[in-house]
Amino acid sequence: MTELNEIQHRFLVEGLDDYVGLWQWVDEARSRYPDLDDDAVRAKVLELVGALMHQNAIRAGALTRDGGLDAWELPPAEALERIEREWIELGRDPNIPDICWFINTEHGDALASADRAAPGGG
Repeated sequence: MTELNEIQHRFLVEGLDDYVGLWQWVDEARSRYPDLDDDAVRAKVLELVGALMHQNAIRAGALTRDGGLDAWELPPAEALERIEREWIELGRDPNIPDICWFINTEHGDALASADRAAPGGG
């Protein structure tokens, strides 16, 4: 497993308690990497999200009316292609209701919990 960067760590820890929207990843990337253009921000977000998806730490899906999350039944590569396609079609940065949300898997919870419990962890 690759080491988590600060953004991945932050959202895995947040994912212990709630779903994380794609828009949150975008806002964080724009804040941390202000010199990136739109295409580079999209590539950076897909890289960060993709790494966690390929590690089976998070899954993408859609919010349900009852406040749950309906995870997409797609392999990580196909989920990332869908996110990228819908983002390009959107023609702007995703906002709260747009494209997808993420849920931690058991492995993602374990990564976040282990890191949170470590000295100096979140």
